[in-house]
Amino acid sequence: MTNMGNLFQEWRAAVKSEAANSSQEQLILTAAVQYKPDLESFSFPVESIRNNLNWVHVMAYDYYGPQWTNFTGAHAALYDPSSDASTDYGIKAWIGKGLSASKLVLGLPFYGYAWKLVNPRDNGIGAPATGPAITEDGSMSYKDIKGYIQRYGADMDHLGLVLMMLKLSK
Repeated sequence: MTNMGNLFQEWRAAVKSEAANSSQEQLILTAAVQYKPDLESFSFPVESIRNNLNWVHVMAYDYYGPQWTNFTGAHAALYDPSSDASTDYGIKAWIGKGLSASKLVLGLPFYGYAWKLVNPRDNGIGAPATGPAITEDGSMSYKDIKGYIQRYGADMDHLGLVLMMLKLSK
């Protein structure tokens, strides 16, 4: 991550130099980052990000997915008081580390995930699952989710899906 901080610093210097030596405006520098600045094995270089980037696109999604969890979960939870896997938690963490809210751009998904449930009648958040359903990796675009529900009805017991994003995308 130190190298990433150095890259942002060198990138900013190159952009300033280019603008000073041409008739061009300074380029806008951005980066897409995980939803929170501190992950298990590393922390983002927040000071360098603050000093060198114009905006930071926070990827506020993929908190849970059928290929890496054996239970259903809201892959883009806006708020979850029982976990740090939520957009609210991540944004507060970035701001708490010193990044200005005016630099944050919230990235939201326009897709959902489908899990193959252990028991189709147990289909809420946290329900036991054995992997992806419907597609190879379980991902479904908004259009695909809407079409699936129109074809088969919205009986969630029958579908065995957790489609939190459907509500968020309307």
